[in-house]
Amino acid sequence: MASVFLGDLDDFIAPSQACVNPLFLTGKDKSKEPTQVNLDSDIYSGIHQVAIEPNLIRSSSQDTAMVSLNDCLACSGCVTSAESILISQQSAAEFLAALQTHRHAMQFVVTLSPQARASIAAHFNLPIAVCHRKLVTYFRQIGVHVVLDSACAADLALLEARAEFIARYRHRQTLPWSRPPSSRPVSSTQTDYYDAAATDEPPAHVALPMLTSSCPGWVCYAEKSNANAIPYISTTKSPQQINGTLVKRLLATGQPVYHCTVMPCYDKKLEASRNDFLDAATDTRDVDCVLAASELLDMLHGVDLGSLDEATLTSDEVLWSGLASGGTHVLSSSTTSGEIGSGGYLEHIFRYAAKELFNVDCPDDLPYVMGRNADFKEVSLNVGGVEVLRFALAYGFRNIQTVLMKVKRHKCPYHFVEIMACPGMLLVNS
Repeated sequence: MASVFLGDLDDFIAPSQACVNPLFLTGKDKSKEPTQVNLDSDIYSGIHQVAIEPNLIRSSSQDTAMVSLNDCLACSGCVTSAESILISQQSAAEFLAALQTHRHAMQFVVTLSPQARASIAAHFNLPIAVCHRKLVTYFRQIGVHVVLDSACAADLALLEARAEFIARYRHRQTLPWSRPPSSRPVSSTQTDYYDAAATDEPPAHVALPMLTSSCPGWVCYAEKSNANAIPYISTTKSPQQINGTLVKRLLATGQPVYHCTVMPCYDKKLEASRNDFLDAATDTRDVDCVLAASELLDMLHGVDLGSLDEATLTSDEVLWSGLASGGTHVLSSSTTSGEIGSGGYLEHIFRYAAKELFNVDCPDDLPYVMGRNADFKEVSLNVGGVEVLRFALAYGFRNIQTVLMKVKRHKCPYHFVEIMACPGMLLVNS
């Protein structure tokens, strides 16, 4: 059988690249002006914004489509370029404006991701623990009440994900490669089905390989372009959303909470805007605003972070963060220096599964085998000469598509795949 090799593939679509949705309609009336419509913001309930009605049908290859955020999320084409649309809605300007307006009426909480914090620390040439405490001082100066990191939520995500994998492994079934019923989330507790008669969801927690769900770019791609893969995707929330749930439900002291996170990836803005994380009872999202590490650096422009005092952390800030009680050093649940680009899911779950299922203790350094490129690695466990576990890291859409093709053909040898849309380690991309 003949084959075709495609080279020079790029995992990214530049935000400045025009949308080229390949839909044509001959004789379309070009004289029609774009319609101005009022839409409720996807990010903040009750705020109205003027948007341009999208024009996705092109009459010629020279026309450029006008695309809204919802259109981007509903599109089966680009993923990463949709990030730029959210920048204006979830931005430092919006965060500072909310602080200025609601400082005395709301409790403001900021969550720092370890990856973003490490980037800030490297930029200012500071130890991570020192950088964290100086950032606490900075945020307090501008009106923030509580500053956390997402280490506690990341540990909870690992615990939940490993329990889910064990359940899938013990009850694994071969599922047909078919998409679940089409639906849309209304809130965290309600889902509407487009076909009211088609509500038969596939069995939960039985499909292998289990594919991680912490990368929103990958999840968006799967939902819009490869919906058949949804039964294989982990149901565990990302650390950002776990922390959002905890902050809104446990940290609140009677006042409404405004929760802002600082993340290494712009796609986290897409994740926070999903209705899956909307509390219908209060009409609020678990995460109100997401800032990229680069946006926090812009906020710090002109600020000598190194000269700021190191804040004394409150009991809540110590309890909820991955720092020692005195804030002197960063605590870590990992004792190895393995592959932890998207949160250490593979490392943690592989070691736990080996011990829980086969009573095998793994070495400090797992024996990874490199794939066809630097963004694909795998590791396996053999017991009695039989391969009982096989895990893989797949970063970038080229590798993701390879994995999905194997799953589709029921020829995927892996039990677990840690997936990220971006090639390379997320710590580098931040």
